[in-house]
Amino acid sequence: MENGSSERETSIDVRKFILRLFKKVKSYREIAEIVGRSHSCVQKIIGRFKSDGLIENKSGRGRKSILSDVAKRKVLKDIKIDSKLSAVKLAAETSRIMGRSVSAETVRNVIRHARYSSRLARKKPFINLQN
Repeated sequence: MENGSSERETSIDVRKFILRLFKKVKSYREIAEIVGRSHSCVQKIIGRFKSDGLIENKSGRGRKSILSDVAKRKVLKDIKIDSKLSAVKLAAETSRIMGRSVSAETVRNVIRHARYSSRLARKKPFINLQN
């Protein structure tokens, strides 16, 4: 993986340092070499500062959650009451209450995020008179 990976976010201190270097009339590539980021990363930070005057990223980026905090708490409460409930049944219940479609994977993500882990019941033979 390259040094200037887009996986990690540049800290505010590093961004301020980039802007100080830019004001000392350093090129994008020279700044990138000093800071250890790609020149395109440096270019974006300086460009955003020139256009908006912003150093930090805008808040509220990314896809918004379908489930509200109340709905998430309800899902977790239902799981706490009956840990054997399936995500599919919980999703159907949540969809019915909310009035909009909620997938089972969304419910699983909420449960995983709360650090609950799933278990499968061991298969046991039926005990009857013949056995």
